[in-house]
Amino acid sequence: LWLAGGELPAGDLLPSMTLQTGKGPGFTQFLQTSVDRGGEAITAVGFMGHSVLVFQETGIHAFEADGPSNLGQGGFDAPRKIVADTGAVLGSPAVLTTAGILYKAQGTYQLLATNFQVQDVGDPVRPLAESAVLSGVVAVPKDAEVRFYHANAPAAVFNYRTGEWTTFTGLQCSGATRGADGYARLAMPDGRWLRESPGQWSDAGQGYTGHLRT
Repeated sequence: LWLAGGELPAGDLLPSMTLQTGKGPGFTQFLQTSVDRGGEAITAVGFMGHSVLVFQETGIHAFEADGPSNLGQGGFDAPRKIVADTGAVLGSPAVLTTAGILYKAQGTYQLLATNFQVQDVGDPVRPLAESAVLSGVVAVPKDAEVRFYHANAPAAVFNYRTGEWTTFTGLQCSGATRGADGYARLAMPDGRWLRESPGQWSDAGQGYTGHLRT
């Protein structure tokens, strides 16, 4: 686990100690490290390959080392800024996909590709990126999708296999997560939970599954 914000100085991170069988995660000040102390708040943390990626609203940093032991021996390499002028907004997780890390930036959606180059992929749904209030982000690897759910607008859905966007209407929600079956669970404003499940149809008595996208 990686912590940022709260009582930690802006720009600082606190990873948990190495997990031990039968014990929960623990923390020690010896593991606290600074990415940009006194700078912008950290908005998200992601992982790609051997890199720990630390997002701010106007930049992305990378650590390339395993960091110190539970006793504070060793340390992280100096963080390097791999992207300037853009990053993830507060509340947007950094979602790992086979194409790279997808996240919401200011006024758009971006992909940090596996070659560490930023691609602005949000043009087809830019009005949503500019005005919608983000309420949850769910990755659905079975469908190669990352879904950005909103409190006041349709969900923006990116297929990272095809590079195409679509929108899901009628799903304005207060929060979203992924269930054990790999599909979305949505917390609705009226207190209900919605559970996504694949539809079942029949063709001359033979069943098949499918998804309808509009």
